[in-house]
Amino acid sequence: GESGVGKSEIARFLHAVVADARDPFVIVNCATDSATDLDAALFAPDGLIEQAMGGTLFLDEVAEIPLSVQARLLGFLEDGVARNTGPRRDPPLRLIAATNAELQALVREGRFRSDLYYRIAVIGLAVPPLRQMPDLIGHLTDRFLQTINQRRVTPVILPRRLRDLLDDYAFPGNIREL
Repeated sequence: GESGVGKSEIARFLHAVVADARDPFVIVNCATDSATDLDAALFAPDGLIEQAMGGTLFLDEVAEIPLSVQARLLGFLEDGVARNTGPRRDPPLRLIAATNAELQALVREGRFRSDLYYRIAVIGLAVPPLRQMPDLIGHLTDRFLQTINQRRVTPVILPRRLRDLLDDYAFPGNIREL
């Protein structure tokens, strides 16, 4: 889905549906400047993969993973080897990956490994932009107001005119902009 559509929130929801409350939910922002930094963050002792064991590892911006790290990630997903010390006997983890890029196009261009694509693309979920779901604007506005008003003595109330303006707006920044 596009930037701002709520991919991280959907990942949290999916984790909460299947996980025990004590299961870890670890977010990895794969859009890093350095393959070395991402590799270390994921695969170092007590790295993000180990922290996610028994829970969910959420790879945000998965299309940005450098090819060298993609190979190592594929090895981990296939063999369960997170470090050079061999296989671990940790509990398994669930993997959720998100991107705003077209992974199949990146595979064709040689910028994303096809074997990793097929390993992670088990169930695809396209998240439409907010402009394609105008009925959601009122619901989300009410939810955001409810959250805001829990911390306020005087509640924020949006007049009908302002709600109508929100309903007519295209929200190029999606839910993040709302």
